[in-house]
Parts: sequence; C-alpha cells; structure tokens
Amino acid sequence: MHYLFFSFAKAMAEDSDVSAAKVFNYICGTGGVAELSHLLKHPSPLAKKTNPYEVILWFEKLDPENRLALIQNHHGKVIGIRIDLKKQMCLKYATTDSCKSAKRCNFWHLCKEFIEGTCKGTGCQRSHDFHDEDNKEKTMELGFGSKPSGSLKGIVAGSFMQVCLMYLKNDCVSDNCPYLHICPSAVRATPCECVLSHNFAEPHNRCVLRQYGFKPPRTSEVDVVRCNTLVPAKNQK
Repeated sequence: MHYLFFSFAKAMAEDSDVSAAKVFNYICGTGGVAELSHLLKHPSPLAKKTNPYEVILWFEKLDPENRLALIQNHHGKVIGIRIDLKKQMCLKYATTDSCKSAKRCNFWHLCKEFIEGTCKGTGCQRSHDFHDEDNKEKTMELGFGSKPSGSLKGIVAGSFMQVCLMYLKNDCVSDNCPYLHICPSAVRATPCECVLSHNFAEPHNRCVLRQYGFKPPRTSEVDVVRCNTLVPAKNQK
C-alpha cells in the first residue's frame, strides 16, 4: 500500500514538473503539431509518460487558458496536441490590404504568404512585422513582445489550419493526419479541374475545421476559411 501511494505521489510530482510552456515550446519546434507517439519520445518534455492516455490526462489537468489543444481524427480518437493561439487572420486586411478598424481589430494584419513561408517579398504591400502598429498589441497580449518576427512566423503558422503536402502527392493515407486534404486552388480560389478534393465539407476536412472553430463553409463564409488556411512551404508529420 505504501509503495502504491509512493508511486502515485511520484507520478503527480512528475506531472507538475512538465509545464505547458515546455510542451508549447517543443510543439513549436515540430511545426505546431505533435502526434501522441512523438510526444512519448525524447526530446519531448512528456517522454517520461508511458502511454498516450497519460499524455491526455496531463493535458486535462492544465489551466484552461493554456495555448494548446487536443487533436482528434474524424472517429473522435485523440491523436495529438497542437498550438492554439486563438488568433485569426483579418479577412478585410487580406483582401483589401486595409482594415478600417485596424486599432480595434483582434485579428492579424499580416501577409499570409509570409506566414506560409512562400512570400518572395518583392513588391509585397502587406506587413511582415508582428511589431508594427497594427499587430504589436496582439503580439504583446500573447507574451511574445521580445520575440523577433522571424521566430514568431513559425509559431503563428503552427496555430493555423494547413493543407497536407503529402496529400498533394497522393502519399497521405492516414486517418490520423492533422492537416486538410484539399487542393491549394480551393484555398486560393483559383480555377482548377484536378482530381484532388476541392470540398471543405468532406469528413476528414470537416473534422479539421471543427477543431479550429470553423464549420464547413457556406458560400458566404468560405472566404474566412480560405483566409485562415495555409498552403505552407512544408509541414510536419
């Protein structure tokens, strides 16, 4: 009985040693998403956990205001943890280069291609700066005031929905994929007749959208979903 009590106390002590901040920093380094199997391996801060259930229990004990979220597949099974900054891209800024409510707007006023890592910079009129007049308050609110824009780009990118690059090569067959299985043309609103999915409402994509706070978009809402979906230069698996 004493041994069981000691083991339980030790487990609780180990839990308290693993802070959400440590896991957040680790997941930032993996591209914003980490599968449970990866969280159980070195150098993950959660590597001392013995099974996925212990990782889920650790997560459930966190302060609700932490910046992490569980990922589920479309069967409802927890498959990993992702970054969750709860900040969207501003549709008005993305489509018109300006937002009349800039000082009060809660959304990022940034070049989406910069966040994706695909903007060449030449002639780009949208901001690449998390510390400019439109974005600095949002950056400070997240506690990132001392981080340079180059470092923040990867952190923020990890908090957005992303197109699965393996899917584009017909190489992704996993039910546990945390990324959207959709043609980039559907995200960019450009004409396309390829065989890839162009439907945000398919079961896999519907599941991904729901976890980021979106419903399969109606015609009037599809631009918001597109604005908040990245077609990244690379993503992690």
